[in-house]
Amino acid sequence: MLVAALAADVFLTAEASRCGDDRPGLGGRQYPYLLGTHLPIAAAAARFPRCPPLTVVAAAALVLVAPSMGLLFVLQQRGRLDKAS
Repeated sequence: MLVAALAADVFLTAEASRCGDDRPGLGGRQYPYLLGTHLPIAAAAARFPRCPPLTVVAAAALVLVAPSMGLLFVLQQRGRLDKAS
């Protein structure tokens, strides 16, 4: 959850900086660098045209993985994954 919040903050900070708003979000104000002091967040953020395809790929992965994990959970709870005696 924390990773998602930080990722959203990084994205919103980078988007705001491209729109002329130079006020970073809370995470950007507290920790404005990645990799120590060598890489500012604004330099590490992806350009906006790359963000929608990454969102599509992440959503597709979620659609494929979530049902599989749910099926494994149900089979484990029903005892169907135990070794046959």
